[in-house]
Amino acid sequence: MGFNTISSRDFLPCTSSGFVGTPLSEDRALVQALSLIDKAAFTATHQSERDRGQWRYSIIASDLDPRVDPHTHTIYVGSKLINKIGRKVPVTIIDGKHPEAILEQVSGEMRSVLIAGVQYFQAKTSFDEKDNRLAYVVEDLKKQGLMVAFTGIDKWFNGQPTEPTATLMCLAESVNKVYSLCDLCYPRLRNHGTYYWKFEGDTPVDHRSLRTIEPHEHFRALCLEHFIETTNEPQYETLKELTEGYKAITDRVPEFTAFSGPMYGGKSDSMISTVINMSGKLGCEYVFFKPKEDTRTPGKIVTRAGAFPGQQFGGEFDAIEIVNKDPEAGEYLTAEIAQAVIDKYDNKPVIVGFDEPWLLEESSLMRSIMELRLMGHPVIVGTLSSDFAKKGIGSTPAILSAANEVEVRSASCECNNLSNYTQRWVWDKAKKVYTTPSFNAPVVSIEKTKKQMENDVHADIYDTRCLFCLTVNDTPADWS
Repeated sequence: MGFNTISSRDFLPCTSSGFVGTPLSEDRALVQALSLIDKAAFTATHQSERDRGQWRYSIIASDLDPRVDPHTHTIYVGSKLINKIGRKVPVTIIDGKHPEAILEQVSGEMRSVLIAGVQYFQAKTSFDEKDNRLAYVVEDLKKQGLMVAFTGIDKWFNGQPTEPTATLMCLAESVNKVYSLCDLCYPRLRNHGTYYWKFEGDTPVDHRSLRTIEPHEHFRALCLEHFIETTNEPQYETLKELTEGYKAITDRVPEFTAFSGPMYGGKSDSMISTVINMSGKLGCEYVFFKPKEDTRTPGKIVTRAGAFPGQQFGGEFDAIEIVNKDPEAGEYLTAEIAQAVIDKYDNKPVIVGFDEPWLLEESSLMRSIMELRLMGHPVIVGTLSSDFAKKGIGSTPAILSAANEVEVRSASCECNNLSNYTQRWVWDKAKKVYTTPSFNAPVVSIEKTKKQMENDVHADIYDTRCLFCLTVNDTPADWS
């Protein structure tokens, strides 16, 4: 779509900003990232004489990226947003199988780095394998005081999250989804083409064996409806009967919005206010879901911001609890969320909100979200972005990859810096003190309420920290 609004926080030092989408919008994402870098340089040179002319940045690309010309050391941007014939942008070419080599190319004069096509920085070529070394490199660059921008593809042709893009989104301070319009809807409808498939002429091709990204001209952008109708992936077969469901409610496929961030960042507050505001504008009801595993407030979502309009008892809302396995009477499994909406609201349009969905089983959750959207229900989630060890947590990487829009909510560290990480302390029985956990410690440990802490004085404690104040024990040598 058009250019996203770029604010001053997008080019702060020690931060990363992502511009991600499909192969059809990758050039547009690169143009937006270049705009961010250029605006940061322009702003810096007008702030003071000390900074004038001193802003240096580097654009880095992988030798595995088909847009890269190794002879001229340029990457081709074939976007009409530049001009009618595109342009070639000078880049530093890195061995894509060794992303750590980026650190060797960053000099002391550098202020910012743009990494183009992050999906090409990995030794793996299969969508079901993960190689997140580039995320380690980006965190290291941020610690050196650089502003980092990156572009990439958020999901593979089969709808599964692309790494390292998904992990980079979990750790970024800003995520911008850049999409074109669905080729099969336009111009009748303007649905976002958030998925893609390979075509020969007007005929979709069976390419389930594909493990690497092919040249862009082989793909067509598709909305969720046309993706389900086109794909021959077996896990989506039973969804085909739902592709007409939303049209009884709206002409467009309902959106999927994600608010992410650390604990105390206001992601749940943003999710709730968005659900309530959308419900008021559309004149329909809303419903909240939460994992039963979140035991802080059983059957309720309680915000930290206080009361919302129309709420007599502060920011407290009823929520349907979801379990991953062994449901008791009246409970719903993660795979049965759509059925829960049908049971409660029949075929009426409903705004669906999820709090902390990262605790729910990934494949069932993502399928349920697809079902809800195809049935005509917009979905808004508020999810924790990463764990105490700066790793994408639970289902969050898949959520951020599938969402049409991602908004990152940051908190404030004890040093007053922008905070995007969750700090965890655990009780050391031997030393009888609180300490930071090991890098490989179990991820899931639910925060206790003040009342619960009275019965468990040695429960894990959580807070929010910036990149420099966050501490984790026994981190790998290549992890910042």
